[in-house]
Amino acid sequence: MTVYEQIQNAIDYIESNLFKQLTCDEVAKNANMSLRSFYNYFWAISGYRYKEYVKKRRLSEALLQLQVTEDKIIKIALQIGYESHEAFSRAFSNEFGLSPIRFRNSRQNLKRIEKIKIIEEMYMGIIVKEIPEMKMVSYIGFSPEPENKASTRIQQWANKNGYGELFGDEKIIPYRSFGHDTDENGKGYCNNGNIHNYGYKVMINVDDDVKRIDEDLNMEIFHQGKFVVTGVEGDILKGGHFIGEGWRKLKQMVKEKGYKIKCNGRWLEEKLEPSIPNLLRLDLYIEIES
Repeated sequence: MTVYEQIQNAIDYIESNLFKQLTCDEVAKNANMSLRSFYNYFWAISGYRYKEYVKKRRLSEALLQLQVTEDKIIKIALQIGYESHEAFSRAFSNEFGLSPIRFRNSRQNLKRIEKIKIIEEMYMGIIVKEIPEMKMVSYIGFSPEPENKASTRIQQWANKNGYGELFGDEKIIPYRSFGHDTDENGKGYCNNGNIHNYGYKVMINVDDDVKRIDEDLNMEIFHQGKFVVTGVEGDILKGGHFIGEGWRKLKQMVKEKGYKIKCNGRWLEEKLEPSIPNLLRLDLYIEIES
């Protein structure tokens, strides 16, 4: 299962219980994620913090009820979890720029936040996903242990600059981390087994206002692209056969669906929290023609 499927499961669970008093822990468990991982990836993939999404969706449903029913405002307020007319009116005004009664009287065309749909297409346990353009900070580690070197160096920079795993309302900048094998010159992607493991590149997305970085690091733009994605998990101490099987599965899906792997496209790994401690869990990405 990919992290996208987990977040979609979380969103589906939220939507099925939108007007109930859900806890973050309950939603995270339903998505089979730790609380910290849930906070981080819910934000990274949906663009909203968990509490922010729930609030916006409830107020959006209230807006719809104000449009299509003649229910009293206090009834709508209680339905979506507010204990008073005043608290609901204040939240509604902050969200939409006018009070519930003014909206009902004016019938202005206000934009609602619809349920987020993370997954548009799935086949053979593989999803097709557009990844947006992002600014990245990267580092390449070379043998021996290139991946460990690269991951450690990027983690040092991230910790020093306030990036880390989002947890609750902590003032931490969450990020996602992608990696791929490189050749002896630090170029190329893990691609059809043609690149030997001379080195490994790790990159994390950073805010646009990041202008200066340490001299041994690189800053680059991750260009928007379309990818097929699948998730793999296994015991790396028993061999990495499960990773190779994941790549084969992706290529098989591309062939069966008639997609075309992009020439010189990106083959990426995203390391995720495993379902069982000490296992290795990855989401694998192959870039395809749009």
